[in-house]
Amino acid sequence: MRAVLLLACAALAACGSAAASTTPQLPKRILPAAIDGYTVREETSARQGFDVDRSQVVQGRLYTLRAQGAVYAALQVATLRADLDTTDVDVQHDIRKQLGSGSYRYYRVAGQWVADQVRPDVHLFVWFPDRAPGVFEVLTVSNQLKDPQAFLGTLIRFQEAR
Repeated sequence: MRAVLLLACAALAACGSAAASTTPQLPKRILPAAIDGYTVREETSARQGFDVDRSQVVQGRLYTLRAQGAVYAALQVATLRADLDTTDVDVQHDIRKQLGSGSYRYYRVAGQWVADQVRPDVHLFVWFPDRAPGVFEVLTVSNQLKDPQAFLGTLIRFQEAR
């Protein structure tokens, strides 16, 4: 699962549209120490995986969510170059098509539009937080979780302090 996320980050080739010139920042609230019974761990060794020349990504973080030593989910949070507008549907589409294979379903979770790609072993959620311009997030959740959408909703509500 971790390799999919790091490869996804590195694969984001340079393309996009003009946007505000301020450098996007990672959100202050990403994950609590534990969520729905899963402990959270930042994979600090993955930070250099976000530092790729000629990439759309400026910085990022990778977190794993674990129970009894096993990884059940991974969250990638990344900022894009300042010239990329995450409210632009074409930019969003370009990023999503580089992250998954196949089609996405689109719906709201906790008020946030998300793209969901169901694979045999995982759900791949991709979203561009309304409250964090220049940021995109990818949550890969094992299908062993009872309700991946509810898990995502808990995560989004934490990030938005609701």
